[in-house]
Amino acid sequence: MKKFLILFAAISLFATTSCTNDDDNNDQNPIIGEWTLVSVNPTVINPAACTNSSTISVNGDNSMSSNFYLEQNNCDLLTASGSWEDNGNSQYTMNFPQLGEVTGTVNFNSANSFTFTTSTDVVFTFNRQI
Repeated sequence: MKKFLILFAAISLFATTSCTNDDDNNDQNPIIGEWTLVSVNPTVINPAACTNSSTISVNGDNSMSSNFYLEQNNCDLLTASGSWEDNGNSQYTMNFPQLGEVTGTVNFNSANSFTFTTSTDVVFTFNRQI
């Protein structure tokens, strides 16, 4: 279970956002932004179990950070920071020194929602913070 929580934290970090100073950059990666975790399937954890929302921030400089509140951890805050990379063909890699590297498939349901599917078929759904 602890390994899953670490993987979850890594994925969460992957999904966060930031702003860019380059107003001429129309090719900004759509993953960049602030995201809230809304579901995990299969339901190995319940993001709605804690009062605070778990979030990730994905930045334009390929850094990322996450804030997770996990029921299994008494809803205490778990934070992590690391880096992300767009590998092409909807494949993304997240790397956190304290957690390791995770690669998965990102599918955008809209400009404000995406899923991240890991190699173990765990699907995380995130909504953009507005």
